[in-house]
Amino acid sequence: MPKVYASDEDGLFNIPQSATGNGEGFNQFLEGQATITSDDPNSPGETEQVDINISDSQDDTLVIGITEVGSYFPAVINIVLAAIITDTMPNLADGIEPTDYFTIGNLLTNKYELFDIDLFEKATVGGNTDFLNDIKDNVAIWYVALRNIAAVGCFITLLYVGIRMAIATNSEDSAKYKKMLVSWLIGIIFLFIMQYIIIFMIRISNLFIELVSKAITDSSILSNVEISMITSLARETASASLWTKLLYFVFECVLIFYELKFFIMYLFRVLKIFVLTVISPLICLTYAIDSVGDGKAQAFNNWFKNLMVLIFIQPIHLIIYLVFMYSASAIVTAAPLIGVVFIIFLDNAEKIVKSALKISGGSVDKGLKDFKIGKGK
Repeated sequence: MPKVYASDEDGLFNIPQSATGNGEGFNQFLEGQATITSDDPNSPGETEQVDINISDSQDDTLVIGITEVGSYFPAVINIVLAAIITDTMPNLADGIEPTDYFTIGNLLTNKYELFDIDLFEKATVGGNTDFLNDIKDNVAIWYVALRNIAAVGCFITLLYVGIRMAIATNSEDSAKYKKMLVSWLIGIIFLFIMQYIIIFMIRISNLFIELVSKAITDSSILSNVEISMITSLARETASASLWTKLLYFVFECVLIFYELKFFIMYLFRVLKIFVLTVISPLICLTYAIDSVGDGKAQAFNNWFKNLMVLIFIQPIHLIIYLVFMYSASAIVTAAPLIGVVFIIFLDNAEKIVKSALKISGGSVDKGLKDFKIGKGK
């Protein structure tokens, strides 16, 4: 194979002294002329002058290529999330339907059975119903088992309180155990009605969401506003000029990031509520003992506060979503960048509401490892 050699004539490969540090000097370093010498036996010593030019358009082409290739990923991730929820992979050859997209709006209006928090009612429609019902059945079995254990524990606690009251030698000890007996009675009542309290709170939350959904004059707008944002951002990414293309691509990635975040947040929310429901009998068992010292059952209070926040955060998210996304749907559709800003604000709504109401603990945007019972945050 013939070899070629490039010679440096007239100091063409010296970096110009006027380099500004922004790439101009480097391009000037590469640009110029070079002599190519061939060692081919058929043409020994043959030389040729060639021009070396580096154009800024090559940088532009690189950015355009990255954004155009990368712009497919947000839509693909969104469709994969919808496929996980519906347990059905769409046939993309037939075109993408609105039902093939995952949207925060559909999540907040209980369109996805996978995020159903009602442990005591089985899922009947939608994807993953068998999977979800199996989880609910297992959680219910453990709830009943722990409730029976807690009932035995309450009986043992009653015997202990009765014996201590009988052998109390002074009025102070007697008053202490009478107070403990009252707390025990409250705990045993909670033990057997707690599942109905949880069901009541969940049904109130779902009823509010249903009423709000029915009050919307055009529900298709709520379902399609995010889809319009996704398609608009992808279209603008494909058709815009260089740096505008990059800007739209970044916002497209931000949108899918928050949709993925809400998917994970509400999946953890389901798991948290199931865990809180399962351990509720044990919390009721400790009610009497925990309230002896200062008359307050800290474990029970924190457990109940966490549960309320997790259940009723969805209606709060829905109201804020309607205010910004549904009411301003025309603006969001025409200017999807504004819609992305609204989605970012929606993610911070929980912190604002909890700060205004002075509520701590039970955050829906933290994993199970950050969740604590009996200790406020």
